[in-house]
Amino acid sequence: MATDLYSLPHKALRAAMATAGAALGAQRSDAVDLAVQVIADLAAHGEHEDELIHPILHRHLPDVAVDLDRQHRDLEDLLAVTTRALLTDDAYRAFQRLVAWNLRHLDHEETVVLPALWRAVPEEELAGVLASFRAAHPDAGAIYARWPTHLSDAERSLVGLS
Repeated sequence: MATDLYSLPHKALRAAMATAGAALGAQRSDAVDLAVQVIADLAAHGEHEDELIHPILHRHLPDVAVDLDRQHRDLEDLLAVTTRALLTDDAYRAFQRLVAWNLRHLDHEETVVLPALWRAVPEEELAGVLASFRAAHPDAGAIYARWPTHLSDAERSLVGLS
């Protein structure tokens, strides 16, 4: 099976966005804190992709890399706008705009970028990216403990939750 650099962390991010969005919609007392955590998780995830996946994209798929670099800059801008909006009456709508944009972005990475990586990059290099990520960011797996609800039993085991 080919190394999948995107799908498992994206499941956690989708769960996080759904949880925080629902909390904001219900005006729960912890909603802003949850949204702030999601924004931090999205920012960290983007930085990890920029650090470890984008270099292989630039080597093997430069046009794809340029597009994703632009998308990640747009995400950084949207994260900043959303963070400011969390303290306003528009918090829920602003957060949902972030969610809508990011769901399209995650889908693009999984359905366009990932298959292109599988075609263009040797499996050993993809597996090396995953190993490098785990070595460089041992605490990154905490995202799965924060947002575990959308993981299968096998995935929970894979990330050390069961």
